[in-house]
Amino acid sequence: MILYVGYGLLSGDRAAEDRMIGHLVSLAALIQDAGLSKSIGSFSSRGRNEVDEMYLDNDWLLWAMEEERKRTYFSFFYMASSLTTYLNTQSFLEIRDIDLSLPSDEDLWEAQSAASWREIISSNGWPQPSFREHVVDFFSNNNASNSE
Repeated sequence: MILYVGYGLLSGDRAAEDRMIGHLVSLAALIQDAGLSKSIGSFSSRGRNEVDEMYLDNDWLLWAMEEERKRTYFSFFYMASSLTTYLNTQSFLEIRDIDLSLPSDEDLWEAQSAASWREIISSNGWPQPSFREHVVDFFSNNNASNSE
C-alpha cells in the first residue's frame, strides 16, 4: 500500500495524486482507529530464573506483537511525514499523539526464541526510550547548539 500511494503521488498525474491523497487519509484513519500510536500492554523484563517457560514465551509473543505494531506505525508515520513535506500540506498525524517507545534493534527483532530474546534484552538493557523523549532531546540539543 505504501509503495502504491508513493507511486501515485509521484506519477505526475493530477487525478492519480488526488486519489492517492484520499488513500493516504483513509490509511491514516485506519492507523488511528487501530490505536497503533499507543502501546497495547507491557511485558516483564525479569530474568529467566524468575519465570517459567510459559511466561517467558508469553512475554516474547506480547513484545513481538507490540513491536510489529510500532514498526507498522512508524513506517506509515515516516511516509506520511515525507509526503506532507513533499506536498506542502498539513500532517495527518500529530507527534503529540504518539505514545510509543522507539522500535527495537534488529538483533532483538530477529531473535529466534524467547530465550535468545531474553538474553539480548539482558545484555543490551531495557526499556527502549520513548519517541517523545527523542523528539524533545533532538530539539533541546538543536537549540543548545544554535545558541553557542
